[in-house]
Amino acid sequence: MNFSTYLTELAEMNLVGSAIRKANHINLTPAKEALKTSQGLAGAAWWPYPLILTLDFEIQINFAFANPGGKPDFTGIPGGDGLALVFQNYGSHYLGGPGAYLGYDRSGISAKAKPSPLNQHILALEVDAFVNNDTYQENSGKQDVGLVQKHLAFHYRGCQAANQLAKKPLPNLGKKLKEEHAYEEHSLRLYYRANDGLMVAWMDEGTQDACRLDYRFKNNDLKTLIGQGKATGFVGITGSTYTAWQDQMLLDFQIKGITVM
Repeated sequence: MNFSTYLTELAEMNLVGSAIRKANHINLTPAKEALKTSQGLAGAAWWPYPLILTLDFEIQINFAFANPGGKPDFTGIPGGDGLALVFQNYGSHYLGGPGAYLGYDRSGISAKAKPSPLNQHILALEVDAFVNNDTYQENSGKQDVGLVQKHLAFHYRGCQAANQLAKKPLPNLGKKLKEEHAYEEHSLRLYYRANDGLMVAWMDEGTQDACRLDYRFKNNDLKTLIGQGKATGFVGITGSTYTAWQDQMLLDFQIKGITVM
């Protein structure tokens, strides 16, 4: 059955990895659990009904960071690593790796893991919350990217710089987390226009830290990029920690579009 969804219920979302359900939110990476492991956390919350990718849609989420710990980033701000709004067609139990993989990229996971570690059909809108030094691999060898700032970015097929489609800096992200018992809340909205492949993301609209990011898919529609030839794909939120951690909480999740039940 097809139906228009305007307000989803967090209780219906499928949780994977470290994600846990609380009374009024989903905590993708509980800080208390991060203290117990040196391997980092990766968690995800997926809307269980596939979204039709050949029609217009809009997705809006509110999320929050709190209770940071571990090693501060290169600017001295605690907490990490961030989260991502992800589209994929591997199902509502999909999970990537911890740390820089932001819970959606499986390139750092053993090839024996299932589903396949290849990121061939994954599109992510990253909210990267940790400043670090980065490198990536190309045919010509390892490329030194240097200091990677916190950012809002579209990525296709993975989290590396080589997979980045468009990026905007988020210079003030996480600054409130330096305060004791700090809590930092954010909004994220994404709109896709199917007739010309335009995707627009807005973060923290109406504030002094507002950020807008645009990208147009010129040669391939989402059916090809994500659906693997199917007209539908799954959408959800992923998050991760590693040497730094924090509670990364999904407060609400709304879809304006057509999903298949």
